[in-house]
Amino acid sequence: MDWSRTGLLVIDYQNYSCSADLGMVLTLVQKYPEVADYYVARIQKTIPNTRQSLDTFRKMTREVLFTRHGYRLAD
Repeated sequence: MDWSRTGLLVIDYQNYSCSADLGMVLTLVQKYPEVADYYVARIQKTIPNTRQSLDTFRKMTREVLFTRHGYRLAD
């Protein structure tokens, strides 16, 4: 990997889809708990891994970019 040309792109981490207390996850917990268990387990693994990647890229002074897509809703 050519670190001089490498950055980290983080796509679509939003409270709506990554917080167990609101948005999509809360709806899953209320209506489809068996799906919510699987989804929350994935979030609990991916968020710490993403945090570690962010910390590493920033420590190495590499570019970090965030992007998201979605509707223009208040939440």
